[in-house]
Amino acid sequence: MVIKQELTDLRGLIDPLLTDVQTKIRTGIISTVNSDMNGDLKIDLATLKSLLRAIDCKIRKCEMIYYSYLYKVDHGALCGSPFSEDHAVSIELIYNTSVIKSTIILSDRDVYTELIDMNFQTFILTLASLFENLVRLKEILVKRVIIRRLQGKHEPTPLDIYFEYLKNLVKLGYRQEDSYFLCIQPHLPFFDKYLKTILVLRNRYIHGFQSLLGPNSENYVIIETYKESPFNPNSPELAVDAFSEMALVKSTRFIKDLLGFLKKAIGEDGVALPL
Repeated sequence: MVIKQELTDLRGLIDPLLTDVQTKIRTGIISTVNSDMNGDLKIDLATLKSLLRAIDCKIRKCEMIYYSYLYKVDHGALCGSPFSEDHAVSIELIYNTSVIKSTIILSDRDVYTELIDMNFQTFILTLASLFENLVRLKEILVKRVIIRRLQGKHEPTPLDIYFEYLKNLVKLGYRQEDSYFLCIQPHLPFFDKYLKTILVLRNRYIHGFQSLLGPNSENYVIIETYKESPFNPNSPELAVDAFSEMALVKSTRFIKDLLGFLKKAIGEDGVALPL
């Protein structure tokens, strides 16, 4: 099998966003409402560059893992069918003017299974880290949603908790269904279903030792979920490649929509940061 794929490049959204932030800093259209509560949330151009660079790199890392190991996995081989000798996958990943080429050749089912398990774990942990970076970005550029004690040390916040706070603030009338909330709202069904599962998997990978994957009658699937899981235990969406694809596609779409919203909102004259 030959896989050829162009990787995501967010610079077209990130660079204009940073330019507008720099303009706000230079012209003094900055509020200290967030940084007064937490000094880590000061609007600093160098910090924002590093944060956005991390987001850009992590989504590509997820893509590289997905296309190298999780795209169209051989479910038959993973579920016990005869393993063909020299199982080979050639990958060609394109980013900017660079081409990353690799070929993976395997002749052992146990090694193939180990590669799938290991790289799915890294995929989940990278996505979870990316989501925490997105919360940090929003807590810098948008008026705070999660409130802790004054001058409290910044603590990483899972994205699902952030969304729950935001939705509850809107329900209580403390925050309006503004353009920021409307930007996020179309993605909530995806995150209600997938994000919660990703974070459960993340916690069990961090604190546990099981692979959390295994064969059912036909597919190699996520077998470790939780009582309130939105997935039917026999859902085809729990196949390791199907789940990874949906998580990657929908997460990328959300990131692009969020960066596009921030660029538009920050670019408006007279609008102070944080929004």
